[in-house]
Amino acid sequence: IDILNVLLPSKITSEDIVIVSIDETSFAAFETQWPWPRELHGMLIERLVDEGARDIIFDVVFAEPSEVDSDTYFVEAISAAKNVILASDLTAVDDGFMTGVIETRPYIDFEDAGARVGLAGVDQDNDRVIRYFPSFKNTLSSVAAGIDDVPEERSKIINYVGEDHSFDYISYYQFFIEDGIEEGVIENKYVLIGLDVKA
Repeated sequence: IDILNVLLPSKITSEDIVIVSIDETSFAAFETQWPWPRELHGMLIERLVDEGARDIIFDVVFAEPSEVDSDTYFVEAISAAKNVILASDLTAVDDGFMTGVIETRPYIDFEDAGARVGLAGVDQDNDRVIRYFPSFKNTLSSVAAGIDDVPEERSKIINYVGEDHSFDYISYYQFFIEDGIEEGVIENKYVLIGLDVKA
Protein backbone atom coordinates (compact mmCIF):
# COMPACT_ATOMS: atom_id res chain seq x y z
CA ILE A 1 0.00 0.00 0.00
CA ASP A 2 2.73 2.48 0.96
CA ILE A 3 4.72 1.85 -2.23
CA LEU A 4 1.59 2.31 -4.35
CA ASN A 5 0.94 5.67 -2.70
CA VAL A 6 4.47 6.78 -3.57
CA LEU A 7 4.38 5.51 -7.15
CA LEU A 8 0.73 6.30 -7.89
CA PRO A 9 -0.40 9.33 -5.86
CA SER A 10 -3.97 10.48 -6.21
CA LYS A 11 -4.74 12.43 -9.38
CA ILE A 12 -7.77 14.07 -7.78
CA THR A 13 -7.26 17.79 -7.34
CA SER A 14 -6.73 19.18 -3.85
CA GLU A 15 -7.07 22.80 -4.89
CA ASP A 16 -10.42 23.21 -3.12
CA ILE A 17 -8.92 22.52 0.34
CA VAL A 18 -6.94 24.91 2.53
CA ILE A 19 -5.45 24.02 5.91
CA VAL A 20 -5.33 26.70 8.58
CA SER A 21 -2.67 25.43 10.92
CA ILE A 22 -2.62 26.09 14.63
CA ASP A 23 1.15 25.96 14.56
CA GLU A 24 4.17 26.98 16.60
CA THR A 25 4.46 30.27 14.71
CA SER A 26 0.90 31.16 15.67
CA PHE A 27 1.51 30.24 19.32
CA ALA A 28 4.51 32.59 19.29
CA ALA A 29 2.54 35.35 17.57
CA PHE A 30 -0.37 35.24 20.02
CA GLU A 31 1.86 34.63 23.05
CA THR A 32 -0.74 32.39 24.67
CA GLN A 33 -1.05 28.74 25.58
CA TRP A 34 -3.66 26.25 24.43
CA PRO A 35 -6.63 26.32 24.61
CA TRP A 36 -6.98 29.69 22.97
CA PRO A 37 -9.90 32.00 23.86
CA ARG A 38 -12.99 31.04 21.89
CA GLU A 39 -13.50 34.60 20.64
CA LEU A 40 -10.27 34.14 18.67
CA HIS A 41 -11.90 31.25 16.80
CA GLY A 42 -15.02 33.39 16.39
CA MET A 43 -12.96 36.15 14.80
CA LEU A 44 -11.34 33.60 12.50
CA ILE A 45 -14.79 32.39 11.42
CA GLU A 46 -15.82 35.97 10.63
CA ARG A 47 -12.70 36.51 8.54
CA LEU A 48 -13.16 33.21 6.67
CA VAL A 49 -16.78 34.12 5.90
CA ASP A 50 -15.62 37.49 4.56
CA GLU A 51 -13.08 35.66 2.40
CA GLY A 52 -15.78 33.39 0.95
CA ALA A 53 -15.00 30.01 2.54
CA ARG A 54 -17.31 27.20 1.38
CA ASP A 55 -17.15 25.30 4.68
CA ILE A 56 -15.26 26.06 7.89
CA ILE A 57 -14.19 22.81 9.55
CA PHE A 58 -12.60 22.71 13.00
CA ASP A 59 -10.61 19.56 13.71
CA VAL A 60 -10.78 20.56 17.36
CA VAL A 61 -13.21 19.24 19.98
CA PHE A 62 -14.86 22.08 21.92
CA ALA A 63 -16.56 19.81 24.43
CA GLU A 64 -16.69 22.03 27.50
CA PRO A 65 -17.88 25.57 28.15
CA SER A 66 -15.27 28.23 28.78
CA GLU A 67 -15.58 31.91 29.72
CA VAL A 68 -19.16 33.09 29.05
CA ASP A 69 -18.37 36.15 26.90
CA SER A 70 -15.83 34.16 24.92
CA ASP A 71 -18.27 31.34 24.23
CA THR A 72 -20.99 33.84 23.32
CA TYR A 73 -18.76 35.41 20.68
CA PHE A 74 -18.05 31.94 19.25
CA VAL A 75 -21.76 31.06 19.26
CA GLU A 76 -22.70 34.26 17.43
CA ALA A 77 -20.00 33.72 14.82
CA ILE A 78 -21.15 30.14 14.21
CA SER A 79 -24.77 31.23 13.92
CA ALA A 80 -23.99 34.03 11.47
CA ALA A 81 -21.68 31.88 9.31
CA LYS A 82 -24.09 28.96 8.77
CA ASN A 83 -21.28 26.81 7.36
CA VAL A 84 -19.28 25.68 10.42
CA ILE A 85 -18.51 22.04 11.17
CA LEU A 86 -17.10 21.10 14.59
CA ALA A 87 -15.32 17.91 15.57
CA SER A 88 -16.51 15.18 17.90
CA ASP A 89 -14.38 12.26 19.04
CA LEU A 90 -14.76 8.69 20.24
CA THR A 91 -13.56 7.79 23.73
CA ALA A 92 -13.17 4.33 25.24
CA VAL A 93 -14.82 4.09 28.67
CA ASP A 94 -14.26 1.43 31.33
CA ASP A 95 -15.00 2.93 34.73
CA GLY A 96 -16.65 0.04 36.54
CA PHE A 97 -20.13 1.31 35.71
CA MET A 98 -19.94 1.35 31.93
CA THR A 99 -17.71 -0.25 29.32
CA GLY A 100 -17.72 0.80 25.69
CA VAL A 101 -17.16 3.74 23.39
CA ILE A 102 -18.88 7.10 23.75
CA GLU A 103 -18.95 10.09 21.43
CA THR A 104 -17.66 13.33 22.90
CA ARG A 105 -19.60 16.05 21.11
CA PRO A 106 -19.18 19.83 21.05
CA TYR A 107 -20.69 21.92 23.83
CA ILE A 108 -24.44 22.03 23.23
CA ASP A 109 -24.59 25.82 22.73
CA PHE A 110 -22.36 25.47 19.66
CA GLU A 111 -24.58 22.81 18.12
CA ASP A 112 -27.67 24.86 18.95
CA ALA A 113 -26.06 27.77 17.09
CA GLY A 114 -26.15 25.68 13.92
CA ALA A 115 -22.77 23.95 13.84
CA ARG A 116 -22.79 20.60 12.10
CA VAL A 117 -20.76 17.85 13.78
CA GLY A 118 -18.36 15.29 12.32
CA LEU A 119 -16.25 12.59 13.92
CA ALA A 120 -12.55 13.42 13.91
CA GLY A 121 -11.35 9.93 14.91
CA VAL A 122 -9.16 7.88 12.58
CA ASP A 123 -8.02 4.27 12.45
CA GLN A 124 -4.24 4.13 12.83
CA ASP A 125 -2.19 1.03 12.10
CA ASN A 126 0.37 -0.14 14.66
CA ASP A 127 3.04 2.05 13.07
CA ARG A 128 0.75 5.10 13.53
CA VAL A 129 0.15 5.44 9.79
CA ILE A 130 -3.43 5.96 8.59
CA ARG A 131 -3.97 3.79 5.51
CA TYR A 132 -7.75 3.28 5.42
CA PHE A 133 -10.83 5.46 5.45
CA PRO A 134 -12.63 5.42 8.83
CA SER A 135 -15.34 2.78 9.02
CA PHE A 136 -17.92 4.90 10.82
CA LYS A 137 -20.59 7.40 9.87
CA ASN A 138 -20.50 11.17 9.92
CA THR A 139 -16.77 11.84 9.81
CA LEU A 140 -15.61 15.42 9.42
CA SER A 141 -14.84 14.82 5.74
CA SER A 142 -18.09 12.99 4.96
CA VAL A 143 -20.22 15.64 6.65
CA ALA A 144 -18.48 18.37 4.66
CA ALA A 145 -18.77 16.43 1.39
CA GLY A 146 -22.34 15.25 2.05
CA ILE A 147 -21.37 11.58 1.73
CA ASP A 148 -23.47 8.98 3.56
CA ASP A 149 -21.66 5.80 2.46
CA VAL A 150 -19.70 4.01 5.20
CA PRO A 151 -16.93 1.67 4.00
CA GLU A 152 -16.41 -1.74 5.56
CA GLU A 153 -13.58 -1.82 8.08
CA ARG A 154 -10.16 -1.67 6.35
CA SER A 155 -11.81 -1.93 2.93
CA LYS A 156 -11.14 1.49 1.39
CA ILE A 157 -7.50 2.50 1.03
CA ILE A 158 -6.58 6.17 1.26
CA ASN A 159 -4.82 7.29 -1.91
CA TYR A 160 -2.77 10.24 -0.70
CA VAL A 161 -2.16 13.23 -2.98
CA GLY A 162 1.47 13.52 -1.92
CA GLU A 163 3.81 14.00 1.00
CA ASP A 164 3.07 15.79 4.26
CA HIS A 165 1.85 19.39 3.69
CA SER A 166 0.80 18.71 0.08
CA PHE A 167 -2.27 20.91 0.60
CA ASP A 168 -2.15 24.69 0.84
CA TYR A 169 -1.27 25.65 4.41
CA ILE A 170 -1.80 29.03 6.05
CA SER A 171 -0.74 29.77 9.63
CA TYR A 172 -3.67 30.73 11.84
CA TYR A 173 -2.08 34.02 12.91
CA GLN A 174 -1.87 35.26 9.30
CA PHE A 175 -5.60 36.01 9.37
CA PHE A 176 -4.97 38.54 12.14
CA ILE A 177 -2.31 40.66 10.46
CA GLU A 178 -2.55 43.15 7.62
CA ASP A 179 -1.97 41.54 4.22
CA GLY A 180 -1.48 38.19 5.97
CA ILE A 181 -3.14 36.17 3.20
CA GLU A 182 -3.39 36.51 -0.56
CA GLU A 183 -6.63 37.79 -2.04
CA GLY A 184 -8.91 34.97 -3.24
CA VAL A 185 -6.98 32.15 -1.56
CA ILE A 186 -10.01 31.16 0.57
CA GLU A 187 -12.79 31.80 -1.97
CA ASN A 188 -15.09 28.75 -2.28
CA LYS A 189 -12.61 26.50 -0.44
CA TYR A 190 -13.11 23.90 2.26
CA VAL A 191 -11.10 25.32 5.16
CA LEU A 192 -9.84 22.85 7.74
CA ILE A 193 -8.51 24.26 11.02
CA GLY A 194 -6.38 22.03 13.25
CA LEU A 195 -3.25 21.64 15.32
CA ASP A 196 0.01 21.34 13.41
CA VAL A 197 2.74 21.27 16.05
CA LYS A 198 5.66 18.99 16.74
CA ALA A 199 5.29 16.47 19.55
